[in-house]
Amino acid sequence: MKPLSFLERALWGIVSLVICGVVGLWIWKTFQKTETAASQVGMFQIPITDFSLVNQVGKSVTKDNLLGKIYVADFIFTSCAGACPIMTTKMLELSTMFKYDDAIRFVSFSVDPETDTPDVLKQYAESYGINDSAKWIFLTGDKKEIVRLVKNDFKLALLDSGGTDEETIIHSQYFVLLNERAEIIGYFDSEDESRMKELFFTIRKLLQARNYD
Repeated sequence: MKPLSFLERALWGIVSLVICGVVGLWIWKTFQKTETAASQVGMFQIPITDFSLVNQVGKSVTKDNLLGKIYVADFIFTSCAGACPIMTTKMLELSTMFKYDDAIRFVSFSVDPETDTPDVLKQYAESYGINDSAKWIFLTGDKKEIVRLVKNDFKLALLDSGGTDEETIIHSQYFVLLNERAEIIGYFDSEDESRMKELFFTIRKLLQARNYD
């Protein structure tokens, strides 16, 4: 077989770059489209299906464990050095505001469960001063189960090219609010301070309504 000339190799290189660029753009547009759709839904009631995962102290957690409490959920992974520490810090601020109200709880799902074992999640939680595994649950488990939850139940974007950093795992930065029936009732962009304030006031209204019942 006749070897390719320099010009032919250069042309194939350009074609390959164009193809990679188009694919990358398509993936990013898909991710943005999913995120935008989530932010525009507003208040509603979307039930999540049952699941079986493990928390930071090695205890099994299912959907039933979420019933009866208001939950704020997010999706992170411990080796993420970009968005995740910011999200966890904001969630911590939110949890501190409601630290004395047992009706509100918090849950963080790891999107890198192969790395984030219960012990790793426990160390991660403790590094933020989070020691109450009932008030704030960190969950790990079967990767397919978590991907299903993210995409099918929480209807958020998740792109994973097989690595363990923010360049290879792209996930949503939304906080998701669930009612006492484990139904999604709101999405809140953690990067948007006005939406974070809205989340705070929404939680407070829900708690007040519970107190009046």
